Parts: sequence; structure tokens; C-alpha cells
Amino acid sequence: MIQAIEKLDRVANEEQKFEVISRCAHVRPAADIDHWKEIFERNHDIDEFLSEYKDSLPFLEKPYHEGNILYTSKPPADRDAYDKATTIQGKIKAACFCPIIHAALDKMSKTYCYCGAGWARQLYEGMFGESVKVDIVNTVVAGDKLCKFAVHIPDHVIKTT
Repeated sequence: MIQAIEKLDRVANEEQKFEVISRCAHVRPAADIDHWKEIFERNHDIDEFLSEYKDSLPFLEKPYHEGNILYTSKPPADRDAYDKATTIQGKIKAACFCPIIHAALDKMSKTYCYCGAGWARQLYEGMFGESVKVDIVNTVVAGDKLCKFAVHIPDHVIKTT
């Protein structure tokens, strides 16, 4: 897997990497997407959606938006181990849900984290009914304390308050 990602890093731009790797994410349950879509469709207000979403999951950093860019982080896979970890490798292992990353802690490119971006992609494309771009802002693979993504919401999809 490491060699495949290294090759992708050599031959593809960021948009191409996003398209390939984000499609590899675990399938998000349809019921989860439908639940959040129903809440969003009440009035297409991203602030109302975020208010309910923030209270539902144990985020390291609460989701927020700046205009049409929504920032969201992933909670650690093992919060207790994450809080107790004293090394970056310990933080990565506790934070990341991915067994592939666990097996290649210091060897994997952050490009592989577009898989995590794919989890967000599934939710927001399901909610909005159209494609979204998700950028990696931070990743524990690069030594950051959390994985954070920027979801680009199409201008016509939401109203903001």
C-alpha cells in the first residue's frame, strides 16, 4: 500500500488524489446520512445543522464553518489512549481509525488520509445531493494533534445566519 500511495503522490495532483482515495473510505451507513440530511433539509441552514451535529459526537474540535467552508475534525478512535499518549506515534495510533496507518505509522504519506476525507465526503454529498471537495487541513500522520478537514459547500446549497 505504501508504494501505491508513493506512486500516486508522484503522478497525481491533489484533486486527483482526493478523487481516487476518498472513494476508498468505509461505507457510511445510509441511515446516518439520511438522518443528517433530514435535519439539514428543514431549512438548509448550516448553523442549525451544526448545532445538532456538534452535540451528537465527541469531537476534539467542534465543527464550524467560515462562509461556505465547513471545518470538521475526527474524534480519536481511542480517546483514553489518545489523552494518555506521550509520543506522536502513540497519538497517531490512538487517534486514527485506520489499521493500514497503524501498520505504517512513520511510512505513510498524508495522501492516504483522503480516505478519512471520504467519510466526510459521503455525509455531505448525501446531505447536499451533489459533489463536494474535501481538503485535508491537519492529519496526525503529518504530526498534527488531530485530523481536520475542510468541506467546500456549493454556494447555492446553504443559507448562513
